[in-house]
Order: sequence, then C-alpha cells, then structure tokens
Amino acid sequence: MSKSKKPRISVNKLAEYLEATPTRRKKIIYDAKYPSKFIVTRYADIRETITMYFQKGQDENILLSAIAKLEKKKPETEFQEQDIALSIESLEMLLETDTTALEGLDIEAFTSHNELVTISGVDISINPDMVLKKKTGNKTNVGTAKIHLSKNNYLSLESQKIVAALLHDYTQKHISKEAETPNQKLSLSLDVFQQTIECSPTGFKVRMRNIEAACEEIALWWDKV
Repeated sequence: MSKSKKPRISVNKLAEYLEATPTRRKKIIYDAKYPSKFIVTRYADIRETITMYFQKGQDENILLSAIAKLEKKKPETEFQEQDIALSIESLEMLLETDTTALEGLDIEAFTSHNELVTISGVDISINPDMVLKKKTGNKTNVGTAKIHLSKNNYLSLESQKIVAALLHDYTQKHISKEAETPNQKLSLSLDVFQQTIECSPTGFKVRMRNIEAACEEIALWWDKV
C-alpha cells in the first residue's frame, strides 16, 4: 500500500471533512494517507465536454452531440455500461440546470500545472476545471470553477461554499495576474447531479479560519493513522 508522507488532501475531501463526524474524519485522513493505486475514474469522457459547453457560450448542441455519441458506444464491461449511463444522465441534467452564473464570461479550460495550496502544513489539491474572466470597463475580474460529478457522493451546499472559498484562495495565489482582480462571485463550485452552483461566500474569512483549523487537526492526526 502506497503512503503519502506529507499531509495531503483533495479540496472535495477537505470540504467533506469539515462537516464529518469524528469517525468519518479519521477515515478521510486514512484514505488520504494511503491512497489506492487502482482508482478507475468515472465520467472521464465528459469533463472536457462540459468545459467546452461553457467555453462555447452554453451551446446545447455540444451536449446533445456528446449524448448521441455515448448512446452509440458499446460497453465492454459492466463498469463501462454504468459509466455511459451516468455520463448521459449527467449531461441531460446539465441541460436542465440554471447556469446563468456562467453566462457572459470569458471561459478557458484550466491547463496549468495543479499547484498545491498549503494550509497549516497540509497540501491541498484544488485542480480547477475552468478559469473565468469578466471585463468591467478597464478592470478584468478573474475566478476559477470546479465541476463535481458524482451521483452518490454529492456535496452539501456548505461543502460547495467551502470548495468555492478555496477556489477563490487558489485564484488569488496562482491564477490572477497583476492587471486582474480575483472576484469571489467568479469562484464557483458546480455540482452537476444536484444542479447547484455556489460561489465563494461572503463569509470567506470565516470559512478560511475553519479550513485552517481543520488542516491543523489533519496534520496532528496524520502520523497516528
């Protein structure tokens, strides 16, 4: 079993950690310390499709074309069969989701190196999917968005706000350039199956203090699990 020597966790798992019971918290730390070598990723074929959909001004034909291709795809395993069905369902749900928060923006796929954010000795993998920009006069506002794709492991609204707060923090540290202004309203957590979008909350500083406290706890427990 592989082991991560330094405390490290993904942004979604950290968000879950903040709302978890003590028993669940220990399990999250254990899974982060001893990650599985054989993780098969679902929805691998559609994450780029969703990003392109937003890049192209929410052109429904992009999603409809992807659905048609998935429907013609012949699965070779039960996993592939389930993945195709869930991928189609997620795209159909996205078509029915209110995504006005992403309208009128300049959107790019996130292609940069996934810089880790270190808080209280814990490395956090943010790995956004999109970079969002909006010009207002001579000012360019910037933010990042992360797509959450899971039918069974959804994010609570508070977890989405925590993810969005960390996206804003990431934007400040690694995305915004000198002439750009990080904007909390452009740091978005999109949960496709819940059909919800949350931006970095007005209580950003409060969330960040809670995140710091959680990371301190993770660092303390790391060598004990």
